[in-house]
Amino acid sequence: TRAERIYILRMVGLWLRQDTKQVYSSEKLEKLYPALFAYLKRMPESIGAVYSDYIADYKTYKLSNAIPASEEAHFRGIEPDRLPYRYALLQPYIGTDTIVLWIDALGFEYLSLLKWVLDEESCGTIKETAIAQATLPTETVFNKQWEQMPVQYKKLDKIDKLAHRGVIDEPDYYACIEEQLSFFENLHNVVRELFKTYRRVVITGDHGTSRIAARMFHEKEGLIPPKDASVCSFGRYCKLEGETSMTYDTAVLVKDAYGNHYQVFRTYDHFKSSGCATGTTEENILYGEVHGGASPEEMIVPVIVFDSNSELPLTAKWAKSKIALKKKQLKAVLNFSRAVADLQVTIGSQNADCKTVDGVTWNVVVAGIAPDTYNARVIADGQIVAGVDPLIVTSALGG
Repeated sequence: TRAERIYILRMVGLWLRQDTKQVYSSEKLEKLYPALFAYLKRMPESIGAVYSDYIADYKTYKLSNAIPASEEAHFRGIEPDRLPYRYALLQPYIGTDTIVLWIDALGFEYLSLLKWVLDEESCGTIKETAIAQATLPTETVFNKQWEQMPVQYKKLDKIDKLAHRGVIDEPDYYACIEEQLSFFENLHNVVRELFKTYRRVVITGDHGTSRIAARMFHEKEGLIPPKDASVCSFGRYCKLEGETSMTYDTAVLVKDAYGNHYQVFRTYDHFKSSGCATGTTEENILYGEVHGGASPEEMIVPVIVFDSNSELPLTAKWAKSKIALKKKQLKAVLNFSRAVADLQVTIGSQNADCKTVDGVTWNVVVAGIAPDTYNARVIADGQIVAGVDPLIVTSALGG
């Protein structure tokens, strides 16, 4: 039951403080709570040991609601800014039969869990698993890459909402984690639905979140921000007004597309800020994760390419099913579910002139046709395309 899962999470949190290796190798835990066990798994070897080791430690701190004794030892030289940019990883996989599934706050801590969920699915196969760096500051507003790419997308917000608000009317920290894991356990239903329309689903995130940064908001003294700077995201970064000579060694200076400058913390330092990021002690265990900074868990996002094991049926649809003749010609637009290289269309007894730029959208022109309702004969790449709606052709004067 949900209550039992929350109880297990709480007990595992305590267990991790005593014997981490035993938790990670527990066959009993794998049987009782497979999603939690998958979350704790190491990432694929292709990701790199330094990142696997780091995020394994981070997940231990998160589940045990603890903080590292030494930030220097915790970060141990990890450099997220050396990773490829997210767009560079996405770009080769973008196509007309692709949709990008953007999960708000999908940090690379969830990569092993996400891979486990998809590996269990017989409907598709993982073609690529990688990690990339998000844009700084790690807020959604700076990472809306789905709006800049020529691709369809679907965005899911639940993980981000849980990080900021927890479970409605239930502020318990482990209830929030249970909801996070449940979200991924049910993600296969979303992917299956998308496969009804698309051949490929690329899953990624705009940014990650940090439980440790939320805890450190209460543990560490806030630093003084530069003059006239606007402090954001519980002090994880600030927006600068003009140039400043006041910088911190633990922060990085970045600029957005509009020329605005920001100072973003790479560690768990923060500027002085009001608010309550999470419960203030290890005994007061409330929900709460923050983002905006440049710690690895905030900055590194996964990219998983998941291809359907089934071919999509080829379908076509008129952009407008009712068209008036112009200069004694019918000019229609036919959209396909995927790109085709060759198209032949017959309307009435007339063969159409068909031209395209991308193989998906075709301009169909027919001369010498009378106003009427037609069932067009459509042959794409030598295959008859069934189910095309009738085309209603009216006179130039509307009859």
